[in-house]
Amino acid sequence: MKNFKIYITMLSTVAMIFQSCSLDEEVFGKLNEENFYKTAADAEAGLVYAYSVLPTMGYYSRHFFYSLHQTTEEFTQKSDASQDQKDLDGLAQSETNGDTKQAFRHAYIGINRAIAIIENVPNITMDTDLRNQYVGEGYFLRALNYYNLVRLFGAVPLRLTSLQGLDDAHLPLASIEEIYASIISDLRKAESMMDYTRRRGRANKVAAQGLLANAYLFMASAGQNTDKLDGYQFATANTATYYDSAAYFAGNVINDQSTYSFNSDLVSMYNSEVVDEPESIFEVIASRTEIGESATDLAGTLTTPYFDQQSATLSAEQGGYEIGFGWQHVFVEVPFYDTFDNADARKNILFATSAIAEDGQEWSVANGKLDRPFTLKYLDAGRSSGVEISGNKYHVVRFSEVLLTYAEAVGPTAEGYAAVNQVRSRAGLPNLAGGMDVNTFREAIYQEKTWELAYEFQHLFDLRRLGKMETVLEGQYAKTIVRNAYYYALPDVELDQNDLLGTN
Repeated sequence: MKNFKIYITMLSTVAMIFQSCSLDEEVFGKLNEENFYKTAADAEAGLVYAYSVLPTMGYYSRHFFYSLHQTTEEFTQKSDASQDQKDLDGLAQSETNGDTKQAFRHAYIGINRAIAIIENVPNITMDTDLRNQYVGEGYFLRALNYYNLVRLFGAVPLRLTSLQGLDDAHLPLASIEEIYASIISDLRKAESMMDYTRRRGRANKVAAQGLLANAYLFMASAGQNTDKLDGYQFATANTATYYDSAAYFAGNVINDQSTYSFNSDLVSMYNSEVVDEPESIFEVIASRTEIGESATDLAGTLTTPYFDQQSATLSAEQGGYEIGFGWQHVFVEVPFYDTFDNADARKNILFATSAIAEDGQEWSVANGKLDRPFTLKYLDAGRSSGVEISGNKYHVVRFSEVLLTYAEAVGPTAEGYAAVNQVRSRAGLPNLAGGMDVNTFREAIYQEKTWELAYEFQHLFDLRRLGKMETVLEGQYAKTIVRNAYYYALPDVELDQNDLLGTN
């Protein structure tokens, strides 16, 4: 892991140098297939480079975070937020939105880096099993980035080989069906090539199985809502098959291994300094103590109160952790918080309603020093008041999410009830009532996912695939949808530069 961190620093520095160079400057060095990807160390460095885009501010740590959470009922923003944030919150995203532009751009950066692994590492003379693992991770990363893009924007260009020249720079939009075919193919290759070994912040066979289950579930449900999700007509005739595939791969995660299970406590699952916790299957990590204060992760400061620039201590029930102050760019929406059952541990433990600042004063909702509760899902325990950079982990695939995917896929069977009731039991809630029909049961699973996976890059995608944007955001929360609720507009810079994209 130490070498991984060194390579991240080295390659990120190289990238910044090349990005800042004038076109008139002489280029003294270049990383390409002629002088790189020759050794196992090169393969490892390239793989780290492919992962390193995920925790950046342009991706999971800020712009992707905003793009997914501001549009739902989970968060609203502070009064002096950017217009981009306000447009997301008001469901008025357009092609000029800076947050969705960055999410689009960084996903393609990740795709290009993954392609470099897929194309070059197979040619390196090295241990066969290790080579397969690295290439499998390349396939996983390409699939993850395209899965993010297709769920955000719908049809996007599909690049599967490295850029060969300027004539190859622009591609037309691929159909949603073509994009999913690539995602599924990549994940199946990844699943076949990778092993079961857990490596912090990296994918393995189980991560590929979990993401496959999620993708099949998305197609199965989206295919039933093509009046809102144009482009998913291909999935309509395959709904039963896709549900079966989602159940198959989720079942593999649940039944075919013993490495993953529930965490012993809820809060530690979100503490970036806790390693090898059993619930996380694949997570994006930006650890302040490992990367240092140059870490680009900012989500912890986006969600944490100001506390007059002091550190604050959480309750004993919430681990008694010290947390540094934040800027609280986003606020928990109280009507969403109120949907949690008062007996739900996810409400009582993963939302904080009070904390004790360094000067001994209590900051709480009760005394008015806190405007509302704040989420602890971006906990950076031990960050002092003098450090503004936060470290966090972003769960992409975790055990409870796979249980709920399995339950939704198999429906109101004994196995489906057993899966969802495990999640509810951990939250301190009673079992679901028996005897539900399939639609009622799947609606109950949707509600459970809303609470279990709040603020974890899932809820917007669930609203979209289930065709619920209007009924939930307008009907339940009195929001107004101004633009297309189911697909974001492609960035204007892409439309301007690529004539093959047409109009959005």
